[in-house]
Amino acid sequence: MHYTPPGGQVTAEAQRQHQQNAADWVTVTVTDTGPGISAQDLPHLFERFYRAEVGRRIGRGRHGLG
Repeated sequence: MHYTPPGGQVTAEAQRQHQQNAADWVTVTVTDTGPGISAQDLPHLFERFYRAEVGRRIGRGRHGLG
């Protein structure tokens, strides 16, 4: 949400998944109109405090997933 431009949109959707004879789970999908994550930054997505290039360039004081 912090990188979506003014007037942009963030959508979150949760869907329950069910299989016969197995545990249920929830799939969460989030889409937005922000700048996205480059392919080179994807391997670092869950590294603590990693900031993608776009995050450093925009200069907002946020750090990864926290």
